[in-house]
Amino acid sequence: LRTTKEGVRLFNVPVKEVDILQEKEFSCEEKDANKASDFLQQFNDVASIRIRTTFKLSHATDAGLNLNGQTIFKYDLNYNQINGLFYSPEDRTSMEISADIIIDKTSIEVFVDGGAFSYAIERKADAGNNEGFKFFGNSIEVKSLKAYPMNSIWE
Repeated sequence: LRTTKEGVRLFNVPVKEVDILQEKEFSCEEKDANKASDFLQQFNDVASIRIRTTFKLSHATDAGLNLNGQTIFKYDLNYNQINGLFYSPEDRTSMEISADIIIDKTSIEVFVDGGAFSYAIERKADAGNNEGFKFFGNSIEVKSLKAYPMNSIWE
């Protein structure tokens, strides 16, 4: 539980044991979404990975991250939605959003803005789509991007 300006709220964060499974940190200094997407291409075929990113929208539109055609994170600023569900950040004037994304062989977990919003979805690429990781949105700026390939807990 955390106290916000709107009162006490439940925040969800990854369990600390996830940190133990992380391999080397890779970071990208590129601010351009296309170059940030290019950076993530090296991880297209890893079984498990953690991606931490913050990006800034330039317009009140939507932006996010796809993996092989599957939308794993989509923030719609017009309708205050993440993947179609209502979300309003604590700072309603901010054009920035952060995501801590954990991907394994069968599922994807996403923790938004430090855990203020979280969800899990099935990992299911579009058939025949192998474009890998790709940021999308109208002139978005990737403010930070870190990737951590992960070891299996079973090894």
